[in-house]
Amino acid sequence: MKQASAFHHTARGQLHIMRGAPCEDHSASFSHPDGRYHIAAAADGHGAKECFRAAVGAQVAVETAVECLQELAGAVLASEEAERSFQLDLFSDPRYRAATLRRLTDTLLARWRDRVQEHYREHPPAPEELGEGASLEDIPDQSIPRIYGATLMAALLLPGCLLLFHQGDGRIEVIYGDGTLDQPVPWDPRCEFNVTTSLCDADAFSGFRSCAIDLAEREVIACYLGTDGVEDAYRDTYGDLGASHQRMGGVHTFYKHLSCQLVELGPEKFSSYLEELLPRFSGEGLFSRAGSGDDVSVAGIADKAALEPLADRFRHEVKRYGLDEALYWAEDELRGKRRKHGILQKRMEAAQAEADRLRPQLAGLEQEREQLKAEQQKLAASVQHVTEELDGIQPAQGTEDAQIPEPDRERISKAGCQNLMERLNACTARLKQLDGPLQALREADDRLAQAKSSFEDYDAEVQAIRARLDNIQREIDALEAPAGNGAAAAET
Repeated sequence: MKQASAFHHTARGQLHIMRGAPCEDHSASFSHPDGRYHIAAAADGHGAKECFRAAVGAQVAVETAVECLQELAGAVLASEEAERSFQLDLFSDPRYRAATLRRLTDTLLARWRDRVQEHYREHPPAPEELGEGASLEDIPDQSIPRIYGATLMAALLLPGCLLLFHQGDGRIEVIYGDGTLDQPVPWDPRCEFNVTTSLCDADAFSGFRSCAIDLAEREVIACYLGTDGVEDAYRDTYGDLGASHQRMGGVHTFYKHLSCQLVELGPEKFSSYLEELLPRFSGEGLFSRAGSGDDVSVAGIADKAALEPLADRFRHEVKRYGLDEALYWAEDELRGKRRKHGILQKRMEAAQAEADRLRPQLAGLEQEREQLKAEQQKLAASVQHVTEELDGIQPAQGTEDAQIPEPDRERISKAGCQNLMERLNACTARLKQLDGPLQALREADDRLAQAKSSFEDYDAEVQAIRARLDNIQREIDALEAPAGNGAAAAET
């Protein structure tokens, strides 16, 4: 990396902010003034209750790593002979390489332990740190490093080699000159999900993993160190999900995106971009449904000029990953709505069938009801009229019967009035009988209207998702249309 630059940034996680917890990540980078070597380091303090000084542990780890790597670089580059000898021995003698890397990690770890012990002596834990009922006597000397527990990643770029060191989780990602992405440090299978090895472990000296890359054999144009706040934002971190979501597909895409931003913005503006991106990434993610919510640190060393020829290809692959991710979540949303969509459709169809069965009755009953109401009004008027006429006729002297003219005697009589009242009462009773069926029929229509409304509203959401799926698929098809030009190449 002839024109390399180093960078770093750490952001407090969204969940830490919500819980009022401190940031427990730390990162740093260093470039020698003459550009002959570059350093990047990142550490992640453990969130466990017993590791209540993890933030300090992470900071001490990073500072110690930078110091140790500066010392190594100074010794290697002290003279041309020293540099040549180091390079030759490192890659020709496996025992020398293993001993050199082990000596550095042993020194780093020993200094870290000494420094956290010193911090503990100078700053004994306050009661609020220890927790209710705990005391300093509960923490034996050998357990002091535990309260400072942290992971560590570090990289040293020298003129002829890249040295990488790793303890715990997080990922070290390198980009080779051909655009291949790799995580060359051997992975510790004990680091899965929320479990990790640590600088505070009893076997931490043997738990350090490291590797040396000969730049004469394989060009490295970028190296990124990211704490687990990066990898935990992606579904495919631990498994191959197909398409561009092969194992680590999200992590690879994240660093391809950063590489494109470095090419576009340049080193100085890129550092500002990291500062703006990482807090948002913790909560919202990038090409993912959401972020991890955890603290996020990214440190690295990259050659902008060497990345430029790969920028178009990386942009293509980044866009494809984003489309595949959008397609997955749209399909997932559609799957989530499918059952309710079917239930609402069946409910609407059942309401429609019930309404169709009852609607002919409704028309007949409505007609009968109108006729009965008209008859009721007519009979009520007749009863009132007859009653008024009877009230106006005086009974014959010595009798209870009214003196009704012969022609009107049948029409205007108590018996006739009683007959009208009976007919009126019968009409009224029938109208009351019709109220139940008519109400049931109206309720069936109301249920149908409600069922239709619910289904149509939900169906509109489903159709909108299907339209979005079609649009995403068209974008994918358009993106892959010129696939014959070799834009997309294989990666590890």
